[in-house]
Amino acid sequence: MAKFSDGSWVKPKDQSAKGIVRGYKGGKTLVRWIGAKKATPYRTADLKVTTPPTALVLEGSLDGDLTSVRSEEDLLRNFFRALGGQIAYKTIHCPNDLAIIGSAIKTPPPFIHISCHGAHEGDRPFLLFAPKATAKNRIFLDDPEVVSTFKEWFEGYPILFSACLIGKLEKPIIEFLQATQIAQAAAFTREVWDTETMLFELLVYHGMLVEGHHFAAAVQKAADAVRLVGIKGGHGQQFVKVFEKA
Repeated sequence: MAKFSDGSWVKPKDQSAKGIVRGYKGGKTLVRWIGAKKATPYRTADLKVTTPPTALVLEGSLDGDLTSVRSEEDLLRNFFRALGGQIAYKTIHCPNDLAIIGSAIKTPPPFIHISCHGAHEGDRPFLLFAPKATAKNRIFLDDPEVVSTFKEWFEGYPILFSACLIGKLEKPIIEFLQATQIAQAAAFTREVWDTETMLFELLVYHGMLVEGHHFAAAVQKAADAVRLVGIKGGHGQQFVKVFEKA
């Protein structure tokens, strides 16, 4: 009889790494560890049940009005409460906040989730964390200090840029991945509605933490589902893309 059911989260008894059970082979448990694309066999007796990995969401200001309550926090907290998992939901206003949060990471999240506004200046994508959308508050992905911050604290992780238009142009995102050594990035290719992003993000987390898909597969399956439903006139349109460094 199998010791763990498919979809269970496990960890080695003497380590902190976490993975999700994907079946059995040759008397061993097949585990897809966080960050891995495929499951690998592990000695069943050396595993124990654990909780899903703690999600990490970094949210910029979504409105210029300081009294605004516009946020995805309640939605995602309710989802993780139902899942029996944990989420770290942190507000960020400037690139220095990325370093402050990054330095506090103890165990790997499933991916780095950044929710904010985004756009382009020419062919340069930028993020906006601050409430005021001024030129000086633009966080360009090719800025050397921004690249250094992402590389130091998020190297090796997948990252979801939940921000309009960041994925519109492929070349700058690939260059960003190469410079930061971030594993993969998913980014919206057009302007998106809150309703689209909320449904999409829930499906990504469900795909990774319940269905056991790796990051790119979870993103693609979530995008397919949202595209099929069609929200606010977005039926049939591609709105997110996964990028990998060359």
